[in-house]
This record gives sequence, structure tokens and C-alpha cells, in this order.
Amino acid sequence: QAFWAQRLAGDAQADTEPVMPMPTRRPLTRAATLPAKSAGSDRPTAGSTTSVITTQPRNGRRLQQRRTEPNLEDGKTRSPKLSRKDSNVTGASVVVVARVRPRLPSEAYEAEGIEALPDGQTVILANERERKAFTLDHVFDSREQTEEATRSDGQAAFFSSFGRSLVTHSLKGYNVCVFAFGHTGSGKTYTMLGDAGGSARGSAAGLLPRFLHELFSEHGQAPQSKWQCSCEFFEVYNEQIRDLLQPAHSQRARKVHCHPKHGARVEGLTMSVVSSAEEVLDLVNFGNQMRTVAATTMNARSSRSHAFFTFKYEQLGSEGEGKRGADGNPCQSAVTFVDLAGREERERLQNRPGAVQYREMCFINTSLFYLAHLITKISSGQVDRSNFSDFRNSKVTMLLSQPLQGNSRTAVIATLSPLRSAFEDSLSTMNFAASAKKIETKPVLNTRTSSALLTELEAEVRKLQRGGSV
Repeated sequence: QAFWAQRLAGDAQADTEPVMPMPTRRPLTRAATLPAKSAGSDRPTAGSTTSVITTQPRNGRRLQQRRTEPNLEDGKTRSPKLSRKDSNVTGASVVVVARVRPRLPSEAYEAEGIEALPDGQTVILANERERKAFTLDHVFDSREQTEEATRSDGQAAFFSSFGRSLVTHSLKGYNVCVFAFGHTGSGKTYTMLGDAGGSARGSAAGLLPRFLHELFSEHGQAPQSKWQCSCEFFEVYNEQIRDLLQPAHSQRARKVHCHPKHGARVEGLTMSVVSSAEEVLDLVNFGNQMRTVAATTMNARSSRSHAFFTFKYEQLGSEGEGKRGADGNPCQSAVTFVDLAGREERERLQNRPGAVQYREMCFINTSLFYLAHLITKISSGQVDRSNFSDFRNSKVTMLLSQPLQGNSRTAVIATLSPLRSAFEDSLSTMNFAASAKKIETKPVLNTRTSSALLTELEAEVRKLQRGGSV
């Protein structure tokens, strides 16, 4: 009993002694380094700049976290990885136009849900529940052309208002890319190439044939200048690249390689050297016959792949003055026309799981989803220009990496159906166009100065001296 009484007295004395608190360490949380933002947003707020801070955690590894600071000078968001050389390059906004096709004979009794305002830049989408307005660079309403001859005049008027600027930029030495985006049956192939039969000639010729005729016409006015022209034509079918200038039995798997300066390149494509617009159109018609198409409930000749046509030309030199780039030096340019397949719905097209068209529809919709998601991220400044990780989700996004953020003057044609039943598809197309309008590229003149030519020739001589191939 004496032992337990002494033990209890010792415990009571220990409880009365003060206990020193353990030192607490304030954890480095995201809220301590980042400003408040809205839910679901990972980008800095407008009117702020981004900087990088470095912390030293307990395990000795260095971590980097982003911090945003207000920028009161110009009110714009600046990228922390933008070099001094890139800051001197003038940005060019993506040109976005919309074209509304007329109703087909089978749609004569269906209600319309699109209104083009007289200002030529605003289009309104409406149905029974809502009404949306979008403002673009230009809106072309083809419903005014009802007769066949008038529709042909509409093709010429579209090129006169939109296509001639593409010729002007390419002659100056800029890279140019134009692609059509819209749901299936909205008139993308007709706008880019011409009638549904695949012919690129005649009064109903599309944007590509008229561009080629205009470009070679300009070259013909300078007979003393020497040009080398070439083209390539391929399609992305089920995430596989097919060369449309080769027979079907000689197709093989082709890879896409991305370069930070020159963009994407497809290995093993046929590069055909041409000297006139007729030669190019012969290749275009041959490629159209090789392209994968099928009849659906929405379109009698529906494109089942994304088609890419690239026309390259380079001024080798001239005996006299000839035509030169904007800075007076020999120029070179690459012009890319992209005819994207349209987004489809299984219920509307009555595609059954397991069928060929169902599999094609899945690949088409997946690639277009990644493209639309990428456009949204680029327009909001969430994509690093020096990193290609955001472009590797599909072949289409990889091939459009340069036109969407690099050395290119890019234009987007949003094709629309006038029917009210296509409201959801038209709304998705216009949301895509509105996001693309916020993107700025970094076009530069592709000119070759005398010093650059001399450097290239010296490099070729050194390779030949070492016994290598140029």
C-alpha cells in the first residue's frame, strides 16, 4: 500500500508540470502560392503574368510551382517561356469564316434555324428553346443562290472574298493553312474541292482549284522567274495515314514526326513535281478517287477520312527581276488544304456496333473531339508552344500543330446546315469557330537570302567531299 501511494503521488506531480508544445511547420499549399480562381479552371486570370518559384521540401528535391502576379502595363497574359526572339515575331489571328449551305431538295419542307445578319459578320442559331449569336470575320450565306448557275457564281464570289488573300500571303512567302470544319453533310468537300462527284474543274470548282489557277496565273506574269512546285496528298483513315497518290495495294504504315520549327512531317509520302495547275488538278482528281467515301443516311458521298493536300513551291532564282518575297529575297511557301470529316451520331446514321461505318464513326468523332479540346486549350493559353505533348492524342492534332501555333497564316471555314433540326451540330461548330478565332499564330517570311543560300551550298559541298549523300 505504501508503494502504490508513493507511485500515485509521483504521477500527479508529473501531470502538473507544463508541457512544451512541438514546433509546427506551415505546409506549402497551393493556396499559399496561387491566387484564387474559379472552380475547374487551371489557367491564370486575365491581366496577369506567370512566374516560377522554387521551394526546397524536406526530402531535398527541388520543386517548381507557378505563381501569377498582376500585370498592369498591358493587361495581357504573358508566357514565362516566351523567349526574346519569339517576342519580336508579330502574331496573326486565325481567320474564321462561316458558310451556310442551301437546303437540299429533300429538305424543302423542313424549318430553318439559321439567320445571317446584313452586316456579313454575325450569324444567329435558333430553335424552340434558345437563340445564340456569333460574330466572325465573315459569314457567307449560300441560300440566296438557288439556281445552279447562281450556285456557281457563289463559288466564285466565295473565292474572290476569301481565297485571294490566301494567294497573296503565299506569294509573299508565308505558309498558309485552311481547313473546313462542320458536321457531316454541311458542305465541307463542296467548299474545298467542288461538286460531290469529285471533279475540281468547271464553274462549280471549289477553293483549292481556284487557288491553284490564280497562283499559276500570277507565276505566268513573271516568265523570267524560275519556280519549283510539288504537292502531296494523303488521308487519315482510322488513325492510319494513306498516300492518295499511290495505288491501294502499295500502302504501308507511315509515321508522323514533329519538329519544333518545321512542324509535322509524314515519312514515305509521294512528292510529285508539277509545272501547271492542270497537272495538280489531275493529281487531285486521282486522289479523290482513292479517298475513302461511303453513302450514309445524311450524305450520298460521305467522307470517311480526313484529307490533307499540301502544295509547296520555291523560287530557285531568276534571270531578271521576277516575283520575290515581301522583303525582296527569293521565297518559298507551303499551302495546306484540309478537308476534315464531319462529326456523326449513331442514332441519326443508324450505325450498328460492329459495322464498318460504326468503327469509322468512332475514329472520326474521337479525332474531332481531341481537335476541339486542343483548340479550346490553345485559345485559353494552356498549351506550351515548345511542348508537343498536347498534340499527340491523334494524327490530326499532330499534323495541325504548326498551323495552330507555329509558322503559318491559318484560316478556318465553319460549314453550317440551315436546318433547325441540326441546331446542336451547328452550335458545336460555332463554338469551335469562336475558340479558333482567339488563337494567334507566329507567321514568318520564308525567304532565302544570299548568305543562307551560300551556307547551304557550302554544307552540300562538304557532304559531297566526305562521300555522303546530299
